[in-house]
Amino acid sequence: MLRLTLKNLAANRVRFALTTFAVILAVSFVVSSFVLTDGLRSTFGNLSEEIVDGTDLEVRPVADFGDPQPLDAALLEEVAMVDGVRAVAPYVEAPDNAIMPVKRDGTLISANGPPQLAFGWIETPGLSPFTLVSGTAASSGTFTIDIDAADRHGFAVGETYEVVTPEGRMQFELSGLTTFGTDNDTVGATLMQFEAEQLQTLIGQAGYDAIEIALEADADASVVQRSVTAVLSGDIEVVDNATLESEQRAEFNEGIDIIGNVLLGFAAVSLFVSIFIIYNTFSIVLGQRTRELALLRTVGADPVQLRRSVQAEALVMGIVASAIGIAAGIGVAYGLRSLFGALGATL
Repeated sequence: MLRLTLKNLAANRVRFALTTFAVILAVSFVVSSFVLTDGLRSTFGNLSEEIVDGTDLEVRPVADFGDPQPLDAALLEEVAMVDGVRAVAPYVEAPDNAIMPVKRDGTLISANGPPQLAFGWIETPGLSPFTLVSGTAASSGTFTIDIDAADRHGFAVGETYEVVTPEGRMQFELSGLTTFGTDNDTVGATLMQFEAEQLQTLIGQAGYDAIEIALEADADASVVQRSVTAVLSGDIEVVDNATLESEQRAEFNEGIDIIGNVLLGFAAVSLFVSIFIIYNTFSIVLGQRTRELALLRTVGADPVQLRRSVQAEALVMGIVASAIGIAAGIGVAYGLRSLFGALGATL
């Protein structure tokens, strides 16, 4: 009966092609959605670690309603005097696409793709995720940019560029190039750095978004965290590195979950349609094989053997189609990755 089952599949391969294709389509959608979302989680998980790497504690404002008020500059010195604190640095970040450099040809980097982000330059080694690789650090009237963005968009050190800011267009000299983390894994974003005080002026902000803290080598993070909290007042909190990384991952995962759910939605529709295609195809095929099955009964095959034969056909098709579907799903995931790359987001 097994040989007969395999021969039936070979003899009716065109007839079963639609069923096989339906299984491949459904499996490939499911596989591609999981492969892509897992790849995104890995990419942005590493990015989350690099964003907070070197920051042992962070002082930040909180608010029950609305946006929190920036931190007063005077807090910087108070925090620096706490026992166990090795270094402190102000953290200032402009809203997404609030600061946009103009390229040599007079055009802007598209705001529809990965964001353009501007940060206040942090001098303290270890507290900044950025490393200067050529030129000089950002100072008044100058800015730096990450090396990949400079290469993609044709920015050169020493040249002056217009920069679109909330205060209007201004002239800034590109003083240096930087890397983010170890591999400048920016996922396609353009990262710029300005002098912290100048960035505050450009975005119209009087205080700091946060204060980054690096601890002494022998300091207990929880003890210093309580000590820093004790010298602060008002709507301010102190969080550790693990909390910062967890929050950053959660923020990224919100967007990743949306992408994954959209892909799984396509997979669910595909699977729903496939069920009807498979059911109808098998019904038609079995109807056409009534005489064949009756002939097998006359030569001694019992109903159980016939049922197992048909089930074996379905099992073989399912295994083959699923294996092809897994490979096709990985191929679709690579295609989607290339699509993200075409939009400027390297994964």
